[in-house]
Amino acid sequence: MGDLEKQSVWIKYKSALWMDKYKEQKDNVSKTLDTFRAVRNLKHLIYVSMPITSGKYYYQLLLEHPNIPKEMLGNLSRAHNYIVGLEFMETLKEALAHPIILPADLYYPSWVQEHYQALWLGLIAEKCTEMRMTDGWEYSNGAVEEYTHAVQLGLGIPDYPDLITFASKKDEELQRERMRNIIIYDAHWNVMSVYDGINKINEAIQWLSNNGFKSTIQQECKYKLQWALSRLQEGYYQ
Repeated sequence: MGDLEKQSVWIKYKSALWMDKYKEQKDNVSKTLDTFRAVRNLKHLIYVSMPITSGKYYYQLLLEHPNIPKEMLGNLSRAHNYIVGLEFMETLKEALAHPIILPADLYYPSWVQEHYQALWLGLIAEKCTEMRMTDGWEYSNGAVEEYTHAVQLGLGIPDYPDLITFASKKDEELQRERMRNIIIYDAHWNVMSVYDGINKINEAIQWLSNNGFKSTIQQECKYKLQWALSRLQEGYYQ
């Protein structure tokens, strides 16, 4: 594997999906992505990246209610995060005349994080032109990886069997151009640079550390973003 393949969040979840022992879930992820692929002429698609199962609200609940079962706190957090994401999406709907994906709307009880990330990272790569980050995205494992993935797409497409299939050479050129130009906005409609993303993740790492929580995904993605920034500055593209 080359450097891009080793760093790729996309490959991390694509390979996990391929090795998934639960065939039903793996097939469902593939079929769901195929449904999106069947929608043609989507010239502009917005993806809302938001905390769902993790996030700062969840960590605050853990601090405030250490004796309450984590599963119960997780359910409270998911309900809270959904309302916040829904309200954010509604503000986008009022201002933007484009289709919007709210990932929290899709829920399968039998799915785990690997299934969701395999789906959403594939969708971001294959269909999206824009990402909108909600407040607190940097505390969410999934949202941090989605942000990192969108940045990595600026470096090209990882070389991995059946990662993506293009209808023609012209289609590949158009899709690569779209992937290289996904615009990432923060919750206040400011375009985010890679520097901005790294700084926000640094803030989350510091807060999590100060409050006794692990920040494994944030640390990994910070490294991947620093690597990507260096390659982008070199003009690297695969």
